[in-house]
Amino acid sequence: YGPASGKKLIVFIDDMNMPKVDIYGTQQPITLLLTLLDHGFIYDREKDLNQKTIKDLQYIAAMGPPGGGRNPVDPRFIARFNVFNISEPTVDVLKGIFSNIIEARVTEFNDSIKGVASKITD
Repeated sequence: YGPASGKKLIVFIDDMNMPKVDIYGTQQPITLLLTLLDHGFIYDREKDLNQKTIKDLQYIAAMGPPGGGRNPVDPRFIARFNVFNISEPTVDVLKGIFSNIIEARVTEFNDSIKGVASKITD
């Protein structure tokens, strides 16, 4: 199973650390995905547990730090990904980015509009 021949399917997993931790200390959706990543197949629970091989998938995931309803994720699962930490930008950085974008967009407008552009991000 998978996308059409010669194609790839990118699966985006948002809030990867949201699944509830069960009494055994596992997160069942994460365990299912770990099995799929490690072995390349899952079992069909409807038809005598037949194996279904899944091919040509790529995974991208996002998650926040643990806390506030987010749980730590199994390190064996995270080890399957390249992990990037993106810090939240400061207010000054955001103002700088958006003011540059707005000022670039209004360069062809009247001077009265150009003067107001800097006030939008303040």
